[in-house]
Order: sequence, then C-alpha cells, then structure tokens
Amino acid sequence: MFIVAPTDLEWYAYQKSNRFIDRINFWTPSDWKFKALKPGEKVVFKLKGPGEPKAGGYGTFIEYKFQSIEDCWKEFGCRNGFSDITSFKAALGRYNSESSSTGIGCIVLSDVVYFDAPVTLIDKGIVFKNSTVKYAKYSTVFPFDSTSSSPTTAFT
Repeated sequence: MFIVAPTDLEWYAYQKSNRFIDRINFWTPSDWKFKALKPGEKVVFKLKGPGEPKAGGYGTFIEYKFQSIEDCWKEFGCRNGFSDITSFKAALGRYNSESSSTGIGCIVLSDVVYFDAPVTLIDKGIVFKNSTVKYAKYSTVFPFDSTSSSPTTAFT
C-alpha cells in the first residue's frame, strides 16, 4: 500500500537541497484525520505542475498528528520545508488561511529518497489525475525501491 500526494514545490526543493531524510513533516494545511497508511508504508511526492504527473521521491510513513503551527515548528523546525516560521506560515496561508488558528496535519516521514530527476508516474504504471487535491491510494506493489532503475539519491 502507498499513496501519491501532490507536493508543494518550494517544500520539496528545500527538503532536497538540505538533504533532510529523517522525521520530516509532509504537512497538510488542515486536519485530514489521515488514516490511509500504516507505519512503514510509502508516500510518493507528486511534484505540482502542468503536464504528465511526475514524482520527485518518496518517504516512509511514521505517524500522523494534528497540532498547532507553533508546535510543528518546535518539533520539526526546518524539516517543515522552510528556513523560518514566517516562510512556513506564508506557505500554509497559500493553501488555507485558517491554518494559523486551527492547526495543521503532520504526516511524519523518515527514510526519504529524492530522485535525481523527476520520474513520470505513468512510466511506473501509476495513473494519477492532476486534479487530485489530497492523495491517491494504491494497493499495487510499490514501484520504487533500491532495485529500481529510477535514479535516486538517498542522503545519509
């Protein structure tokens, strides 16, 4: 079981450039009451943009929790995908202007892998609609792994 989720490009670029691989916050701008995955299952980062859907990498699901922006910042800091809390709040505001008063969802990931170049999802047998807002769930075999032909960079 795995999901493919639309991913904020600024978040992705920051995480990748800083080589964050453990306990990163793949945040949601509101409480999704996320129960789609069990610990150990994967979240694929679908890079937002026009054209064929492409993946930028993936991470292993640890847990989901709902908490205030301040608590998220205290726990994850830059692993929220931004260099400071002001930039983090601005990004959240682009998706949900009420996040600052209601809190956000935290999809906590580890063992994150970033692809050297984006991989077209259909080339991996994943049909994903660009109109998907939250995520799409798949029960097929996970198409990316250490024996995959997809170029990846796992930072340690």
